[in-house]
Amino acid sequence: MVARIKRDFNFFGGTYLHQEYNIDLFTVTVYADCLTTDPAEQQIALERIKYLFSKRLENCIFINKDNKKIIDGFSSVGIKVSSLPVDPYDQAIAISLLKKISAIVDGRFIVTSITFKSHMSDRVEYLVDNETPYKTFENPEDWWNSSGLSIDNKLKNRKEKVVQLTRNHDWNDINLGWICKTKEHSEITFTLETEKT
Repeated sequence: MVARIKRDFNFFGGTYLHQEYNIDLFTVTVYADCLTTDPAEQQIALERIKYLFSKRLENCIFINKDNKKIIDGFSSVGIKVSSLPVDPYDQAIAISLLKKISAIVDGRFIVTSITFKSHMSDRVEYLVDNETPYKTFENPEDWWNSSGLSIDNKLKNRKEKVVQLTRNHDWNDINLGWICKTKEHSEITFTLETEKT
């Protein structure tokens, strides 16, 4: 049996468009078919989506990836940046989120569509679905096609001479992995030798 679910999410974020930074309130409604019958996996899939919006996308700035200097500037002061292959209009943000949500649920849900609206666009609601091909968003190396935590491709300015080594976090680090971590058990064998007299 396939369960159908609908869940609303809100988050504050920003867009950098036409040399202007704007703060906005985004509303996303996710429509999905739940393919797993395991309640634990259903919960993990929903928690991953909630984490994406509340921890990764909250207060981030959506920006065209071609604005490398602006991206570096925002990143250098600790602002989360989410780069897109085009300017960050609502439709482009919606497509990237549809693809990202589909990727992070790892086949436990089929995200059939999402609706997306923002305060800046006069609350016009955009519907994007998983059946429409979005050629600009098909590169498997891009963040929206990755099942990981990333919301950016992390392309650094090549003129920068500082090398930073960072650890990539994954879903297991925040207890949202599909496989529950179990402690390894070691077996110790004692052999008792006795002398015969």
